[in-house]
Amino acid sequence: MSEHIYEARRLKAWNEYADLGGKVDFETFYGRDLKTNEYIVKLLRTLGPVAVGEPEFNYDDPADAYANPKGGI
Repeated sequence: MSEHIYEARRLKAWNEYADLGGKVDFETFYGRDLKTNEYIVKLLRTLGPVAVGEPEFNYDDPADAYANPKGGI
């Protein structure tokens, strides 16, 4: 693939990532593989933008969720 096409895809992925509210800075994003970044953008498109002030992930213990599927400890 030509270098200018590769760079255009990277910048397009970065712009969409930033619009969707991605939390990683430009240098970290640019340091990753293009396919990884495109996959992350695809996930953000599917799941919706990341809300400000809300946790990005559910930090519940998976073992607790398995042992007690209705929640709680």
